[in-house]
Amino acid sequence: MPTVSLSRRIENIDADIVFTQLKDLDSYPEIADGVQKVEVRWDADGAAATSDWEVKFRDGALRWTERDFFDAEARTYSFTQVAGDLVAFEGRWQVQADGADTVVSFAAEFDLGMPSLAAMLDPIAGRALHDNIEELMTAISSSVSVS
Repeated sequence: MPTVSLSRRIENIDADIVFTQLKDLDSYPEIADGVQKVEVRWDADGAAATSDWEVKFRDGALRWTERDFFDAEARTYSFTQVAGDLVAFEGRWQVQADGADTVVSFAAEFDLGMPSLAAMLDPIAGRALHDNIEELMTAISSSVSVS
């Protein structure tokens, strides 16, 4: 499966503050243009959720439902698509302290489910995912820097 990974350093911001913003999925449409809609249904323990997503993709939108798992102690957020436009989409966010700074990392795998067109479409989808995650990282960085 194709993969996308990137990371961003956020200077002079506590990792727990960044993780709290990362976990606030409901705020994503407000802080990132590429995220059109997120609806979150939290489990009773607050450590997991089911979320419905709609994000911009080229001239349209991609939609999916995923299971989200949050580990506040490890500052990780992992997700797995359970339904949607892609055959598979799963990945992980990691927030790590690095001195006074914080490093946010993202890695995911996806499968569009079109093997005959994979050579042409996978790079386009990978670039779109990369751009959306980069925009989200910038938005998270900006929102915690202003707080």
